Amino acid sequence: MIAEKIPPDPKTGLCVIPDRDADVRPRWEKENGVPEGIWDTRIDAGLLTDALDVSGQARHGSGTGRLQRRHVQALLALDHHPTLRTLLEAQSDRDDERAQDEDARSADQARALRELIGDEEAQRRAESAENPNEYHPKHNPDGHDFEDCPVCGYETFCVQGLDMWGRGGFGQCVVCSYRRSPRGADQEGYGEHLAWLMGKD
Repeated sequence: MIAEKIPPDPKTGLCVIPDRDADVRPRWEKENGVPEGIWDTRIDAGLLTDALDVSGQARHGSGTGRLQRRHVQALLALDHHPTLRTLLEAQSDRDDERAQDEDARSADQARALRELIGDEEAQRRAESAENPNEYHPKHNPDGHDFEDCPVCGYETFCVQGLDMWGRGGFGQCVVCSYRRSPRGADQEGYGEHLAWLMGKD
């Protein structure tokens, strides 16, 4: 049915549904070079048909009906369309909640450790701290300087990588052991990125 309504692209074999909101996308998307067509929905009708045939074997008792990863990916591609966007959003929401829970738990554990070791020991650790991922133009060009830890306040947070927006880092504090995950860093960086974009307008 899809292939009948939307002729497949002769190069890719995919049926492409153009983004219906392309003309009203935010200005920052255009100014920041978001690739054209990134919001289009690309459907592999042939692969989806094959997935129905394969799964039908199990439904009718004529085979195992085991779907392959490529079948699942073709199904998830449908989720790109705004009227069908539920699977990826639900998974993203679960990942966000899990990251928030992990961050809160890590912060609680770090505060407990900070209280346990006391001010004197925390100060000693901070003064003697060595950055295991320190930036060096030759030996470690992907490294980073220490940042302030949001829990203990010392400039001893070892950044192991940046969030997808380039606003902050994920890693671990070498004093209180607070750990920020990549997902948690992405969430925090997204808020800062939005604030930056609104400040440009």
